[in-house]
Amino acid sequence: MKALGRYATIGLLIAVAATGSLWPFLDPRARLSLAVAGAIAVPVQIALFALISKTHGESLRFLAGWGLGMGVRACVVVIVGLWMSRAPLLTPSVLVLSTIGYFFVLSLLEPLFLGTGDHMDLQLR
Repeated sequence: MKALGRYATIGLLIAVAATGSLWPFLDPRARLSLAVAGAIAVPVQIALFALISKTHGESLRFLAGWGLGMGVRACVVVIVGLWMSRAPLLTPSVLVLSTIGYFFVLSLLEPLFLGTGDHMDLQLR
């Protein structure tokens, strides 16, 4: 599971860097919304990567896992939009768009970590 550990580390670092780079430009409610979005999206994304990495190399199971992951991400965005947007301390638009943004960027990283053996090491160096 070296790939999962690498993916989790790099994904978390990217989320922290994105949050830190946007932080100075946001008001306090938007900052909290951005942090909450990261706290929701990053663990969900890591769990989904763990699921899909177990099916890598098995075409049908991989496709099913990928589809399930997309469905889970969509459900999380809907739940965030409906439930969390009612929280008075959060900015709904920042919360929902940040959640989508984290999912998008972290999903783009997945193919880099799904390789095996030397192939994966070459991609990360």
